[in-house]
Amino acid sequence: MIRCIIFMAAALILSESSSKAGDPNNTKLPVLLVHGFQGSPQDMRSLGDFLKKDGRSVSYVTLNPNDGSETLESLALEVKTKVTQLYGSQPFDLVAFSMGGLVSRYYLEMLGGSKQVSHLVLISTPNHGTLTAFLNNNPGCIEMRPKSQFLDLLNNNLDKLQTVHCSCLFTPLDLMIIPAESSKISGWKTHYVWVLAHPLMLRSNECYRIIEEYLSSGRVPPM
Repeated sequence: MIRCIIFMAAALILSESSSKAGDPNNTKLPVLLVHGFQGSPQDMRSLGDFLKKDGRSVSYVTLNPNDGSETLESLALEVKTKVTQLYGSQPFDLVAFSMGGLVSRYYLEMLGGSKQVSHLVLISTPNHGTLTAFLNNNPGCIEMRPKSQFLDLLNNNLDKLQTVHCSCLFTPLDLMIIPAESSKISGWKTHYVWVLAHPLMLRSNECYRIIEEYLSSGRVPPM
């Protein structure tokens, strides 16, 4: 009788373990982090370390040049090349900051990245442009101006992201993305974070928590 009870308990445990292992919602996809204007992967390290503690594999993209002297389309090609090197055709999650968010959106919407990305999280990205882009006449900065042809192209192709779980975070106190509301995209999960400045979004534990929560929601695409 005791042996029978032990056997049944062991079978139940194994059954539950097998069920969890086969549940795609339990799979933590690798995460690719993309930095912003005049930034580097180092800007994303603290966020990356947080996600690693959560059991995720984390990689970084170096956008070169990072000063807007090349078009955002050309930087998106760098992201595509990096993805091929890192993941091949395997699914992954994408988290991007500021200008890196626009680069990432171009990769997803215009270069086919949406077929591979499960979650896209944008941090303080000027999705509808920023007035500070008028301070620089580099090609990439011109593309970040409100109502630019580049932004019109992205915002008219949001349907390409229907298979991706999209979300964005921003601070109403942002002095780099003006107006701060430019970061919002209708229909996306959106979260306000009361951080005092644009770069501090990448140092906020509250941001880290929300990003981890976003990445844990939804389903993993088929491989």
